[in-house]
Amino acid sequence: MSTFRVVYVKGRALGTGLFAQFEPLTGQTMYSVETTSRASAYVKAYQHLAKFGLGVFAMKDTAGDGNPLGFSEAEMKVVQDAEIPFDSRPRSGFRIEKIVWEK
Repeated sequence: MSTFRVVYVKGRALGTGLFAQFEPLTGQTMYSVETTSRASAYVKAYQHLAKFGLGVFAMKDTAGDGNPLGFSEAEMKVVQDAEIPFDSRPRSGFRIEKIVWEK
């Protein structure tokens, strides 16, 4: 198993629809997850953060192909198979900014 560091911030959504923006209320926080892949780390982090009763969404990769967190189609399938929402619509709660392999 590998260890992944999930970096997220807590904040609130301002505006609605296409004009919604995310305003961070805290600095970055890190959550370590021991699992087999980045996609599995997202699933575990989502489940952990959802326990707080707030929204959770992934940061959109504007430099890559536009998928949240730059996930490949195979990684996105792992998340979908776990029945975990995977979108980048800003909402109040937690924004997962990146998932980094540690070891």
